[in-house]
Amino acid sequence: MRQIKLLLISAVLAFSLLNLSPVASAAQGLVSKPGEYSGYSPMLYTEWARNSQYVEMRDGTKLAVDILRPAQDGVAVNTPHPVLWIYNWGGRALNNNHFVDRYAELAKYGYVVAMVDARGTGASYGTMINSYSRIEARDTYDLTEWFGTQPFSNGNVGMFGCSHSGQIEWLAAGMKPPHLKAIFPQCFSFDYYFGKVQGGIPSAFRATNWYDRDKTSVPVDEDPTGTMRNNAAEQHKNNQSDLAVFSVLPFRDSFSSITNSKPWLEASPGTYLKDIQDFGVPTYQWGNFNDFMTKVMREVFIFRANVDSVYKTGLGPGGHCQFGDFNMLAEERRWFDYWLKGIDNGIMKEPPLYFNTQAADAGKTWRFSWRWPLPNEKRVTYYLAHGPSGSGNAGVNDGILSLTRPSVDSAQDNYAADYTIISATRDTKGLTYTTQTVASDVELIGYVKANIWVSSTATDGDFFAFLEDLDAAGIPTVVTQLQLRASHRALNEPPFNNLGLPWRANLEADAAPLIPGQPVELVFDPLPISYLIKEGHCIRLTITNAYPSFGFLNPPATVSIYRNAAYASYISLPITTDPIRLGVQVKPETIDLKSNGELTVFITPPQGLGKGYRAEDIDIGSLTCNGAPVVSGRMENNTLIVKFNRKDLANTSAGPAVTLNLTGKFYYDIPFIGSGTVRVIGT
Repeated sequence: MRQIKLLLISAVLAFSLLNLSPVASAAQGLVSKPGEYSGYSPMLYTEWARNSQYVEMRDGTKLAVDILRPAQDGVAVNTPHPVLWIYNWGGRALNNNHFVDRYAELAKYGYVVAMVDARGTGASYGTMINSYSRIEARDTYDLTEWFGTQPFSNGNVGMFGCSHSGQIEWLAAGMKPPHLKAIFPQCFSFDYYFGKVQGGIPSAFRATNWYDRDKTSVPVDEDPTGTMRNNAAEQHKNNQSDLAVFSVLPFRDSFSSITNSKPWLEASPGTYLKDIQDFGVPTYQWGNFNDFMTKVMREVFIFRANVDSVYKTGLGPGGHCQFGDFNMLAEERRWFDYWLKGIDNGIMKEPPLYFNTQAADAGKTWRFSWRWPLPNEKRVTYYLAHGPSGSGNAGVNDGILSLTRPSVDSAQDNYAADYTIISATRDTKGLTYTTQTVASDVELIGYVKANIWVSSTATDGDFFAFLEDLDAAGIPTVVTQLQLRASHRALNEPPFNNLGLPWRANLEADAAPLIPGQPVELVFDPLPISYLIKEGHCIRLTITNAYPSFGFLNPPATVSIYRNAAYASYISLPITTDPIRLGVQVKPETIDLKSNGELTVFITPPQGLGKGYRAEDIDIGSLTCNGAPVVSGRMENNTLIVKFNRKDLANTSAGPAVTLNLTGKFYYDIPFIGSGTVRVIGT
């Protein structure tokens, strides 16, 4: 009887997995999971053909376009297919290399793929006055509608691409082109100001206007001599670099006489949030935890909280547009197969979040989640305190991070700002605060928050706070980087759902200089992380007043970092090491292990956990009770009722109050634990 029940469970479980996580049997040849995709759509062609041409915008400006189409016998087919296209800053074709060719595989699977030189770049005509201008957004509308109405198109158009090509997709969505049916933006900014001037501290800006590069752009087919390309490039002499436009605009609402607008607002997709939400284009967004060029690790969660049609979010471990060994092309095809071809490959049945945990053991680096922050998050506060820590490569103060709030009346670390700091000397020339070595692995998944009390001899100052993983050899690895210019410390109410996190408008009217010697609290903008601190490592916070590639405030000042009862500086970290804990009930209350009966466990997850963490989302086959395997299970209302054979608990000790530990997983390998107390006899 037990064998029959287990077979039934296995059958039900297999059916559930096929519906929830469509990784079908090898015999069927169907695979659909992140970065892996085969069997759901056949390869329709073995050849492709490329042509290029100019496409005229509504104002008469001609943009250069490469079009890759499925082909037979060397000739592009006439069969209409979905169109995927990328809008790029002049990278369409350089030095006889056509960027679109790397997507030939998509053409073989029945897609038309196109690459466009943005206005004022490559072989396209026009000028680029500032990045992500309204005229660029209008161009994406015109191009999308042109692609959607060509004979080679079936009317279903998608956009994809990274960096500028990713951010422009959001601006396109705000323009609501009817033929745009799905997008896959990667490594972008929701708020361009935060992406480039996080905390009011400017970073590096594009300094070129593309003119010299664009003279080497490959002409389109109708321009065999390159005359049109050369004429277009001459117009690019009038382009403005981001350095010229944006670097001189210190506030989000700064006005530019060059663009006759407020470029930070104009360039930010968040400015058009209502239009993007109203349009509702299905979106799969991707970012990387180490992309500090755009801060996309923050931006994806803001988009997810404010745009209902953001159905999928991926976060990798790399930097800007770095995907490592993750097969992004396969993932793009999975997404567009579903939305542009109607292939039910299961991608929409997966949890909406898929992310990497850096420094995790092999095989445990990637995971799904239905929520962010994770449901097992525990916030832990570390206070800055007096050292020494005795750790390697410590700073000029060698302070510690303590779980105890300071009680002394007066304590601070005085520091002369050092502008010679580079990444190799960041810790030894900065202020460091370090924990003891951790006794076991500590998983950090969620937002890093920092509240630091400071004063200065100057009226302003830049403050950088690096969360680091310090290994046993004393070598630090940056987990994330927070930063804030003191005069930008004012907080405001966000005009969108900012997930309850602190937010600042960075408006000129909010700027407030420091009063020399007077302490103020700096509330840094939180950033999300996913990182594993290994056993024997330490957690470190390093504070500096300068860092390479960021502008410096002169003259260097002497600052004080406070760590006393009145001005307690701290960081708050998201500890997610422990599994989700569920309440369970065990019956009967007395168990005779010598009997042949069964033990019943009632599992009712809290309703607040939501989809993906309900009783019906539990993988029954994963359940064990004190190591004993599950025998059977059934749903009743919102409770999963499972049974275990009492004899399988033979290794359990007798006693009047014995804890039975339940372990298991929700689908997609999301672990949980629970426990109940019973009287045990008969051992």
